[in-house]
Amino acid sequence: MRLFKNLVFPLVLIISLFFRFYLSPKVFHHDLICQASWGKYVYFNSAKNFYEVNNKWLYFSSPNHPPLTNILYATAQKIDLKTRLTRVRIGNFVTKHNLSPKFFLSHFLTLKHLDKTVSPQQPFTYGFLTSLKIWAILGDILIAIIIYLIAKRYYSKPIIFPLIYLFSPFSWYLSALWGQTDQLAFVFTLISFLMIPRFTSLSIINFFIGASIKPTSLMFAPLFLYLLFITKPKISKLIIGGVISLILCFFIFRPFHETNFFDFTFNTLYPKLVHRAEFRVSTNSYNFWHIFTLDKAIEHNTKIFSLISYKNLGLLIYFFFIFYSVKTLKKINTYHILTSLFIISGASWLFLTNMLDRYFFTAIATATILLIFQPKSFKYWLPLSLIFWLNLFRQWYYPASLGFIKNILQYNNGIIGSYLSLSNVILFLLSIKLFVSSEPQHSISCLSRHPSKKSSSDKGHSAKHD
Repeated sequence: MRLFKNLVFPLVLIISLFFRFYLSPKVFHHDLICQASWGKYVYFNSAKNFYEVNNKWLYFSSPNHPPLTNILYATAQKIDLKTRLTRVRIGNFVTKHNLSPKFFLSHFLTLKHLDKTVSPQQPFTYGFLTSLKIWAILGDILIAIIIYLIAKRYYSKPIIFPLIYLFSPFSWYLSALWGQTDQLAFVFTLISFLMIPRFTSLSIINFFIGASIKPTSLMFAPLFLYLLFITKPKISKLIIGGVISLILCFFIFRPFHETNFFDFTFNTLYPKLVHRAEFRVSTNSYNFWHIFTLDKAIEHNTKIFSLISYKNLGLLIYFFFIFYSVKTLKKINTYHILTSLFIISGASWLFLTNMLDRYFFTAIATATILLIFQPKSFKYWLPLSLIFWLNLFRQWYYPASLGFIKNILQYNNGIIGSYLSLSNVILFLLSIKLFVSSEPQHSISCLSRHPSKKSSSDKGHSAKHD
């Protein structure tokens, strides 16, 4: 019986992997095609001047992802080439001997043709495009493992929490179908916060890696720096973490430039990462601004009543929530750190301008973990996660069989988007109220320690850990 209990979680992971592998070859978003063009170029050519030359991206977007992410894309090309023959043989064997259930047969039929180009519009092989999704799928699995390890400390049957995450539409839709790397970046960002302050050096390194995969992780830097300040780690740990991160940064950037490190970082890379053709108030996001703008392409520097721009008002609200999150950080433990992370990640997406739909992932994933401590927050989490999935679906309306949902979302110029956006704001605020005003259901055993003495800067914060 005990052996069976120990095998339940690995079995869930295996099933979720098969489910994602089954979905991965079914569709390839335009974003993934752009990533494939970058990864293929880096692998078969040189990464030198990768960001400088624009004429080679005639049919695809020029690179706007950081070097580490493009290294992952190039590694996916290598994984495909190294494993393609094995996967083709598996596909041939399974289909020849009829060893697969009918619903999974299409996946093995795809394995037989991994060296085939998808289409003239998507001029990459099935093998490469499905390999690109491995990083997002890996992120899902790692998040589920972290959720399970936390839940295992408080529940005799913790499997329900990773199950909720793994089979929620937003998780597999973003990874197995879309192939984005938000999940992988979140893994490192989450670990960095959970490691404060016992493993300060590793915490800094993990935060750096998360931001190197998705620079949007930098939105949580104020909270991260505040936690480092209030926990007062040894200076040596800060130096070690900072120096190792800087060394990693140097080696990650080195293949991509021939100039000096600082010139490449600030004059070449930085403009590529932050520049867009236009900066809108709301970019396909059911956030606060969408309530008023719907799909109107309003430039985010536009003044509101000739007083303040959308951009600056969004920044003011964002900083208000940063201040609020640290004021409500009662104890430096897992629950309260995750609550603060939820507040900032949700507020940044809801109130900052130019936020893409998938940037709400960190808030939803963090709220999923908080279900462990506050099961009654499920009544807010469920509609939030479903609206998030609808927002992702609205980006490209796949699958076409859900056309009735598309018709609802587009009815009367998409007016329902205003109500969904308003619901997001209300549910977010209600979730904050619950997390802040209610003590967690379980006694929390923190992952980190806190100094036994309070400094003058620690007023209003408990020096204890549960």
